Amino acid sequence: MQTKIFAEGRNRNEEGWLIYPKDAGLRRSMFSEELCDLIMTHPAKQQAHLHKEICEYVSEPGDTILDPFGGVGTSLLSATLGRHVILVEIEDYYVSIIRRCIDELSSRDNIGRMMVIQSDNRLAMPIPCDHIITSPPYGDDLYKGASSGNKLGKDASESLKNAEAMQQYGNANQNIGRLNPFVYKQTMQKVYGLMVQSVKVGGTITITHRDRIKDGERILYIDSIVGTLVKLGCKIEHLDKWEVPRTMQASVNLNLGSEVVLDEDVIIMRRVQ
Repeated sequence: MQTKIFAEGRNRNEEGWLIYPKDAGLRRSMFSEELCDLIMTHPAKQQAHLHKEICEYVSEPGDTILDPFGGVGTSLLSATLGRHVILVEIEDYYVSIIRRCIDELSSRDNIGRMMVIQSDNRLAMPIPCDHIITSPPYGDDLYKGASSGNKLGKDASESLKNAEAMQQYGNANQNIGRLNPFVYKQTMQKVYGLMVQSVKVGGTITITHRDRIKDGERILYIDSIVGTLVKLGCKIEHLDKWEVPRTMQASVNLNLGSEVVLDEDVIIMRRVQ
C-alpha cells in the first residue's frame, strides 16, 4: 500500500494547485551551459521539479522508468535518483539532445542506466518497465504555434531564433503532436493501451497534461485519459494540479480578455490487472 505523500511540503496557491520554482537552475546543475541552451528551446518541457517529485513518489531506486515521449530528456532526472531510464523519441533534433544529455550524465557517480530509442512509440512499445512518467504532446495547436513562430521574444532576432528552434517540435510526419484534437484523442487511446502493456502489474503510469483552448473553448483531456486507463485495467492513484507560470504571451492574452490555461493536470494511475 502506498504510504508516501505526493509533493509533501510543497507550497500551493489559493486554488490548491502546486507551485514550483522555475527549473532552469536544476537543469543547469545537471548539464553544461551549451546543452542547457539547446534543452530550453523545447516549447513544452515537463517541469523538472515536478518530475523529481513524481519519481520519488511512484518509484524506488533500481526501478525502470519509461518515457514514451522523451522530448529533451527531462526524465533522465530519474537516473540521477538511482532509477534506470528508457526514453522513446521520434524527432532527430531531440534525440541528438538526449544523447548528449546521456553522455554528460554518464560520468556521474551513482547514476542509473540510460538509453534512448529513436522511434514512433507506437512501434517501439510495449517496453517492459516498472513505471511510466511522461508528458504527451497536446495536439496540433501547439505544433502550429511552434511552426509559425508564435512566441514573443525580447526582440525580433530572439523571436526568429525561437521560431527556428521550435520548428523541431513536429518535423516527423508520424509525430502525434501534429494531429488535430479529434484524431489525437483516438490515437492516444492506442498509445495508452501500449503503455499499460509495458508497465508491470502494480506499476504506475503518470501523465502530466494541460488542457488547450481551441476556438474559444477549453478542450478537456483528463476525463478521456483517466477513462481510457481505467478501461485498460488501471485505477486512480492520485490526481493533482500544478500552477503553470504565466508566459509573456499568456499575460498579453489575459489582458486582451482571452482565456489561458494556467493549470496542468498530474494524473497518476496504477495498473491493477
